[in-house]
Amino acid sequence: MFARAAFLVYITLLLVGQAYTAPFIGKSSDVIARSTEPLGSASILERQIPAEIAVKAPDGVVTPYSKRDEEELIKREMVRYKREERLEKRQIPTENPVKAPQGIVVPYRRD
Repeated sequence: MFARAAFLVYITLLLVGQAYTAPFIGKSSDVIARSTEPLGSASILERQIPAEIAVKAPDGVVTPYSKRDEEELIKREMVRYKREERLEKRQIPTENPVKAPQGIVVPYRRD
């Protein structure tokens, strides 16, 4: 009986310790309590990309992506993708046969 009670106390203390030291419980509440800065503060601005390495654009000016006119895209002719001729399903090149006895490739048979 004493062993069972001691074991349960040990497990309880272990779980409480794990829950107390978990990063999402203690640290997140501290961060939330300290983060009373407005969005334009220095810590938020540090995360932004510096202008000199933002995009290698002409004259250092970043311009938004220009979308094409939808009507222009619809009027264009659809061109099919050129596919290479597929080999037959079981065709194996004769120069690369499997290293089989007498160089003969025998298909697998299910018995």
